[in-house]
Amino acid sequence: MAEKLGAESKDLVLFHNGANPLVSQEEISEVIKAAKQYGAALVGQPAKDTIKKASKSGLLLKTIDRRSIFLAQTPQAIKYDLAKKSFERAETRKFQGTDDVSLVEQLGKRVKIIPCSYRNIKVTTKDDLRVIETFLKNR
Repeated sequence: MAEKLGAESKDLVLFHNGANPLVSQEEISEVIKAAKQYGAALVGQPAKDTIKKASKSGLLLKTIDRRSIFLAQTPQAIKYDLAKKSFERAETRKFQGTDDVSLVEQLGKRVKIIPCSYRNIKVTTKDDLRVIETFLKNR
């Protein structure tokens, strides 16, 4: 489809979902800049909480260093040729990623993460909606 619209290999495809309504222009610009350099990029919130890994039975296995943990958000950007290859391979292998850049990861390619504001939360629960409403009231 994108090729029919004139997409070329080095063009960028940006993915953004409406569940992240408070993304900033700066975050959008930074993810575009990083995708141009690395081929793929996304914004993510640095983890604030202590992260614990547990077994299926709920027993603590270990504490993970939160300095390397990010909560993936949108926008995400991928060079067109890389996006096309990623989506085609995912379809062939019946791989369903949890976000768009996970399809790039399955190719073994690097993805740059840009730290973003905690205002750029994904609204998935009623509590998230209340947080967004508070942010909007206090703008």
